[in-house]
Amino acid sequence: MPKQLEYALMVLGEMHGGAPGELFAARALCAKLDIPFDVVSKALQRMKHAEIVRSVQGKYGGYQVIRDLGKLQLSELAEVVVGPNAIAACLVPGQSCNRSPSCTIRRAVHRLDQRFQQLLADTTILELIG
Repeated sequence: MPKQLEYALMVLGEMHGGAPGELFAARALCAKLDIPFDVVSKALQRMKHAEIVRSVQGKYGGYQVIRDLGKLQLSELAEVVVGPNAIAACLVPGQSCNRSPSCTIRRAVHRLDQRFQQLLADTTILELIG
């Protein structure tokens, strides 16, 4: 699992456990969870743009979950935070592999990736953090 996705899940889990309407400062989340601010900050901004969280500016500002985490699929969060992903680089759109013409496992890896992508689509964030 990419670190960006792991940290996003940790942050969402922490915010989900908070009081309704509670705002969470990014730096405080990072300090509490012992995770790097720069990676988390980028993930929070991407989640804000995707309307998973909202941000409030100012001295008492912070982030708040605004999506139903029971309906947010892991596949969507991964796409937002990490971007296109696959279990092998040759399957990521726009990527190529110099072994593609002679690869003997490409179909098997493709089938495995399809199963993996389905697992991500079938798993909600709340299932993971709840």
